[in-house]
Amino acid sequence: MIKFVTIIEKVIKIQTSDFWQSAVKFYHVKREPIESLLKADCQLTEKTQILHLNHKTKILVILRFFENPAEDGVLIIYNFSNQKFASYDFGVPIKSNWSLRFNSDWKGYSEKFDDLPVLDMEVSQEEYDNLPYKGSVTIGAYSALIFGIK
Repeated sequence: MIKFVTIIEKVIKIQTSDFWQSAVKFYHVKREPIESLLKADCQLTEKTQILHLNHKTKILVILRFFENPAEDGVLIIYNFSNQKFASYDFGVPIKSNWSLRFNSDWKGYSEKFDDLPVLDMEVSQEEYDNLPYKGSVTIGAYSALIFGIK
């Protein structure tokens, strides 16, 4: 069984963003488990936060923004597992109207994909993952979703 950290490291090799480079650098320099990335306000760079990381489900949720996450925030949800989720919950810091911008599980990319119906993200006012709100999404196996603020 491949460890989740190994999967993330492989994804990092194909990613070019500062977020992934910072995550790898932090992980290798500190020689700590990847869970340590979630400490200290989940802040990796000035404008990137890891909101959720679950080794069992192999789900990673990050928040990226330019100036103000409440105005120009983007949520990126990765599912590194072979399991699809009809309703996956995680904590979010902002109660906003999150609109789906990208679904990598769309059949337009491949007929082999499930093409799960993914709607805009639901946010409820209940604390989750030590954050003030709870987001819920449908996500396909081995896929990524990108949500932006309406």
